[in-house]
Amino acid sequence: MKRLKVFEPYKDRAKKRKLQVAKIPNIYAYDTLLYIGASPDRFELIDEFYYANYEIDVLEIFEPNVQALEVMNRRWKIFNKIMLGDVRRIEEILQHQYDVIVFWHGPEHLGLLDFVPTMRKLEDFALRLLICGCPWGDYPQGAVKGNRNEKHLSSLFPADFEALGFNTSTIKRSPGRGSNLLAWKETDES
Repeated sequence: MKRLKVFEPYKDRAKKRKLQVAKIPNIYAYDTLLYIGASPDRFELIDEFYYANYEIDVLEIFEPNVQALEVMNRRWKIFNKIMLGDVRRIEEILQHQYDVIVFWHGPEHLGLLDFVPTMRKLEDFALRLLICGCPWGDYPQGAVKGNRNEKHLSSLFPADFEALGFNTSTIKRSPGRGSNLLAWKETDES
């Protein structure tokens, strides 16, 4: 498959995270993907799923990001569907399930009261895998480029995900710039 230039600026970003995610069993073996929280500034992992021939839909809460992704998509045809909406109300947005759902560097934007209910809802829509990534531990962040949804509302640790049946992996130190907590759960009941 031809490499797309749109992915070049992100090629070397977070290499350790990509290697970390690649260890998830069968991660690139399915067909459909919902990527939650994509923005033109944070485009991690989408290339890996694109090159694995996934049909990719996006859910993003910040309208300017949705508009930028739509402009990008007119040229590159990366996404099947780009949706504006809040993951906390995913049951009101989605019409079907996906083989894989990736909530990449998004769980930390949920308040602790929203964390467990949102993870449970995501499990209901993920047929095979639910994958989450977030800073490991306390990593304060406010609004970014006018997007107040970028504020970090919770500090998450492996135990927060493990209590919900997720497998976890960490890189770097908690807390710290570049640290990453990866959590994944196989949702296939068969």
